[in-house]
Amino acid sequence: MATELSKVSAAALDGRMRNLRYRQKELISLHKWLTSNVDDIQEGIQKDTRCTSDEARLVVAKTLTELRTHYDDLDLKAELKVEYSIKDKRSCPDRHVAPGIVYIIPEKFTLFFSIISALCAAVEAGNCCVVELGNDLNSTPALLRRCFSEALDNEAFAFTTSRPDDFPAKCLVVDQTGTFQKAHSPLVASSPSSRAIAFVDRTADLTIAAREIVAARAAFGGKSPYAPDFVLVNEFVEEDFLQAVDQEISRVSAASKGQANGQVNGYANGHANGHAHHHKLRNGTTASKTDGAHQTSTSEKELKSVEKITDRKDTRLQRKDTSTSLLVRKYSSLDDAIDTLGRSGEKSLALYVFAGPSPAKYLAQFIPAGTSFVNHIPGDMLVGPASPLDLPISTAVRYTRAMFETPSPQFVRPVHDTVMSATLLNSSSQRASQFYSDAIKPLSPTGQPENKDMNFFIMALRAGALVYLLPVVSAGLASAVYGAVSLYRTLR
Repeated sequence: MATELSKVSAAALDGRMRNLRYRQKELISLHKWLTSNVDDIQEGIQKDTRCTSDEARLVVAKTLTELRTHYDDLDLKAELKVEYSIKDKRSCPDRHVAPGIVYIIPEKFTLFFSIISALCAAVEAGNCCVVELGNDLNSTPALLRRCFSEALDNEAFAFTTSRPDDFPAKCLVVDQTGTFQKAHSPLVASSPSSRAIAFVDRTADLTIAAREIVAARAAFGGKSPYAPDFVLVNEFVEEDFLQAVDQEISRVSAASKGQANGQVNGYANGHANGHAHHHKLRNGTTASKTDGAHQTSTSEKELKSVEKITDRKDTRLQRKDTSTSLLVRKYSSLDDAIDTLGRSGEKSLALYVFAGPSPAKYLAQFIPAGTSFVNHIPGDMLVGPASPLDLPISTAVRYTRAMFETPSPQFVRPVHDTVMSATLLNSSSQRASQFYSDAIKPLSPTGQPENKDMNFFIMALRAGALVYLLPVVSAGLASAVYGAVSLYRTLR
């Protein structure tokens, strides 16, 4: 293991990955190997994760799509322009550089994509890679080792079965598991334990909401970090939403091959007895309970139960769910929904809001979340690890090139808002005096209309005067005028 790590360190030092043509060559070789072994990859993924063939195909397609995106983003002219900016007497304030080595701690969920997606972004940025991967009997690790051996530079890319003590400190660490604790290493970290939450407002299209939520919750056996962990639904449409969920599950069941009676486990009794299904849900019990006569089998991509949660303090609402169950809880208002989540103080991994524009804006604005999706759940987000914390999220790729680079700007000559030190430190110079004069100028006005003596109390008094005193004064004036006219007529 030490030999492989030494080779990677040497490759990082010789700078081979900084050569764009070399990066292109590596990605082309990797793409060729993946497409040549696509059947083996799909079979291995399906065998290790027990996912469906459609899900395994999605993992492969997402992997290849991200590889293509990173390859297409390599721009020789742009990189040469940055490289020769100083020679061409141009400043380059947006210049970034690669740290050299990326150490990847992969998430076991969709392992193949988890590793290749991070590796491709690291290669695009110009890094060598080391992947921490233990020995086991699964098919995917063996395929990955074969891929690295046959498709990539064995001196620039390597595996390690255990975590070296000092090596990660030399690298940018990609932690998809949330287990890496060494703060001295540059870190691109995910939080797989963060929850994904769905909201269904009374203004939502319930058919679309049910379709998206059922599909996302059931995909990959409910193990995706982006599968909604529970659903908050407005109390006015709760029963209608449950009915839409019931109908969607029935539709999926009927379309699934090899399902006994075309029904999902736990819904057989509900469909057979009309409203019995919803009665169970109203009582807060799981819909997956069946007796021997009605018990049916279910595939991994179908929901096994739907449960209505009535207790606000139910611990299932506070933890990550990795099953094919759907937890549903009602809320009375938008503020009630915000308060329900605000108590934990936890930032959600993702927020799925099914609502009209105004309530969707309100929920997405006041509920802390890594990302928000309105009236849809992207299918390809269900593949792979959680996106890194506190970094801009891309819907095109799980990892962007910018995540694997650090800023290193270059300035050739003073720009408009800088002054050379020799001038600035000389108080007798006109430029230094002007710099000081500009610094002490007042800030620009806000543009808000001025109401110097107007506060809310005075505004209330004036409003009250207009509402109550004006009619009295008007009536008094009218009476005085009428009296004066009458007196004048009498004396006349």
